[in-house]
Amino acid sequence: MSAGVHEIGRLLRLKDQRLQAAERVLAAAVAAVRAAEAEVARRDAAIAELDARRLQLDRWFVDPPADPRLIAAALVRREFLADRREAEAEARRLDVAALEDAEAERAEAARAVARAQARRDATDQVLDRLRRALAHRQEAREELEFEERLAGAGGLA
Repeated sequence: MSAGVHEIGRLLRLKDQRLQAAERVLAAAVAAVRAAEAEVARRDAAIAELDARRLQLDRWFVDPPADPRLIAAALVRREFLADRREAEAEARRLDVAALEDAEAERAEAARAVARAQARRDATDQVLDRLRRALAHRQEAREELEFEERLAGAGGLA
């Protein structure tokens, strides 16, 4: 039976290694989610900045100067800001999709950690039960040997 304890001990070490590997995958997935969240936040800030610039330009158009060249330049600038905003908005849509993928991977990694932990715990419980059974068996053997020695020495008088 001690060979069984050894084998289960080896299995437990393997389960520990698998759990550690799953935890490393989860840590990487958490980092990927944080990076994706930061990228979405950066895009949001860029879009807000472009919106603020365009709003400032729109306010300028309320009372524009008489010089048509300044008006033309402002219109070109406004079109440029609109194009940049659209590019940022499209990039943000892609970043949100990447964030959703990262969150899905993080959730799957968390489930894998939970499964690995459950398997490791189950193996640990089997090992504990086996050790207790061995200890009980050893105790019963020692008690039997003691009783046999007592009986061989004349027994209880």
